Amino acid sequence: GAEQVFDLSDVKPHEFVQYGLGCLEKLAALDDNCAKETREKMRVLVAGGDGTVGWVLGSLGDLYLQNREPIPPVGII
Repeated sequence: GAEQVFDLSDVKPHEFVQYGLGCLEKLAALDDNCAKETREKMRVLVAGGDGTVGWVLGSLGDLYLQNREPIPPVGII
């Protein structure tokens, strides 16, 4: 659905990783089961060229550096 798609001209990958996932993590910590399940089962699909893919992967790599696992699996088109 449209609510599951982020246009990189509107929402930058690092913004989503820091704030979007951060919100899910905070809600999950407050025992919001929907947020917890969404965070655990999240998948990322990237459509674009090398620059776009590198940008998204680099932003998700920040999760690893911050010990904010799980790192969502990524598919590339």
